[in-house]
Amino acid sequence: MKKRARAAAAGRVLRGAAARRSKRPPSPRRAASARLAARYRALVEQIPAITYIAALDEASTTLFVSPQIRLLGLTQEECRADPDFWRRHLHPDDRERVLQQLKRNCTGGRPFSTEYRMVAKDGGVVWIRDNAVVVGDRAGRPLFLQGVMFDITKDKKTEAELSDLQKRIEEELNEHRERLEETVLRRTIRLEEANRQLLEEIADRKRAEREIEAAGRFLSSVFASIQDGISVLDRSLRIVRVNPAIERWYAHAMPLVGRKCYAAYHGRSRRCAVCPTARTLANGKVAYEIVPRRGRGGIVTGWLGLYSFPLIDERTGGMTGVIEYVRDITDERFAAESLRESEGKYRALMEDAGDAILIADTDGNLIEANRKAEEMLGYSRGELAGMHLTRLQPPAARARAKTEFERIMRRGEGVAVDIPVARKDGAVIPVDISGSVVAYGGRKVLHASLRDISDRKQVEAMKDSLVRNVSHELKAPIAMMEMALAAGGRALAAGDAAAATDAWRIAERNLKTLGRDVRTILQSFALSARRPALRKARLSLRAAARGIIADLRPAIDERRLAVRVRIAPGADSICADRGLIHTLLFNILDNAVKFTRRGRIALSARAGPEWLVLTVRDTGRGIAAEHTGALFERFYKEDPGTRGTGLGLPICREIAALYGGEVAVASRGPGKGTTVTVRLPARLLGRKRR
Repeated sequence: MKKRARAAAAGRVLRGAAARRSKRPPSPRRAASARLAARYRALVEQIPAITYIAALDEASTTLFVSPQIRLLGLTQEECRADPDFWRRHLHPDDRERVLQQLKRNCTGGRPFSTEYRMVAKDGGVVWIRDNAVVVGDRAGRPLFLQGVMFDITKDKKTEAELSDLQKRIEEELNEHRERLEETVLRRTIRLEEANRQLLEEIADRKRAEREIEAAGRFLSSVFASIQDGISVLDRSLRIVRVNPAIERWYAHAMPLVGRKCYAAYHGRSRRCAVCPTARTLANGKVAYEIVPRRGRGGIVTGWLGLYSFPLIDERTGGMTGVIEYVRDITDERFAAESLRESEGKYRALMEDAGDAILIADTDGNLIEANRKAEEMLGYSRGELAGMHLTRLQPPAARARAKTEFERIMRRGEGVAVDIPVARKDGAVIPVDISGSVVAYGGRKVLHASLRDISDRKQVEAMKDSLVRNVSHELKAPIAMMEMALAAGGRALAAGDAAAATDAWRIAERNLKTLGRDVRTILQSFALSARRPALRKARLSLRAAARGIIADLRPAIDERRLAVRVRIAPGADSICADRGLIHTLLFNILDNAVKFTRRGRIALSARAGPEWLVLTVRDTGRGIAAEHTGALFERFYKEDPGTRGTGLGLPICREIAALYGGEVAVASRGPGKGTTVTVRLPARLLGRKRR
């Protein structure tokens, strides 16, 4: 009740003050303040968020809400007619929590910040991030709550989709793990140990996901800290508001607000001759200009790229001022001047660039190209000279390319993403194009950088492949375990102990396969997401190889394979991460056993002055030459019907790379066996180099 009384008193004071002001003629100072307040309000109401003022009563009665309330399908008039609309539109599942938190924060005078759902007028659900503070009078007594609500529905939808995917995978694993616990875990200690290991792998995966999320938040914070300058001016070029970047650049001229822009920023007594803001005020269009940044005494300390945007009053449609977006381009400016002074150095930089670079005249006809452009497009520089830019696109993409070229030429710079480019041989590759209009050879030209994004496209394709492969490789052993357990149950009911034992063994083998596939998938992404800490320990290659061969013995005996291990003197004992070396050897030997139906497998190791060389040779089915280049791609399998995830060799390459080594695969062709060679630095042997 005290809060309601204070809010009512604050309202009476504000209404009384307004009534007294309306009875006496406004002074010039009050009129200027009113105009400034109106402009500030217009600025606030144009930001992409809902701003509001609410009373500090039990109902949190809404006193003001910005036009952005249309996000909920409501108008300001509807909100004014129903001051309790905010609480009524709170989602029922969130209402009690939000109201309690609001009450606690307002009671303590603390800022209010939370996320919740609101029900729009059409019944749709909108996620909101609400940030508000309690505003008090000069005596410190709280008057009302003032805040901003942001629409975070898309972010929540993305989080929900990711959460649903993770829950589905976890639910499937938990469901089948529970079935196994009810049957298999009561009968064998080995299966209990396997399930324990599976739970540890799932925990490792969750820890890895949390670490990736933390890294993403850190990166977002870094980007949020990089700010360009913002300056808001009224129609008379008087500064209304600036951001911290502007204040840092012009600290010597503070305070800035209330002064003319040309006086505060340039130390002039009249408007600048070249003024993009004046052009925007004159024609209502966006303008751009490069202007000097001046320090104390009018000394030029850098260069700024200044965009001026009209500030429009949404209610009247009239322009009330200008928003200046200012970017520090000092380095770019100096670079451009250096390029103009030395075309030779410019060409050298072009030749050394990692991207393809094309220079075209204002009509789009190519003038110059660098070596990378020749390699990317397959044309010589002589063939490219005089060719129109749109000729480099397939016919279906030329209209878009023409539009992007005209946009960049009109604005002076720009970026076009995912543009198809046709090589001379007809192959089409996707590129991102970054273009800018520069002075070159005494005239304006378009400088365009083309970056091949085929790898990025390949990564996107890998995501689809991950879903397909994970789904298939996890469901297959699970289905086999279900059938084996059902058969075992029937055998026990019939009193057939031998058949039941065979069924349990089948279930055990498939559980091991499931655990190995899950560990392989998690390890692959852990190695790619971050560089793991290497746990150094002294280990024997011979002992590790024999242990792996013992694990693979059932498959080796089934195929009647002869396996030989030959470790040269001085090559057995190494100092490395035991788990990673075991994974490397297991994947290579497992592939050799998997693809060799009859014959021999030989593992050898020898030490040289620079490298420790591990070699695994088999007499298996071999590899066709056209497939060897793709063996290290994730999820790639020469035969899609073959058991496995297609991650073994990529993981081996990642592990070798951690130590500065490499993995190579060679085959003389189908039916002629395969040789896998791993080279690791000789320093792993722990001996001193001569």
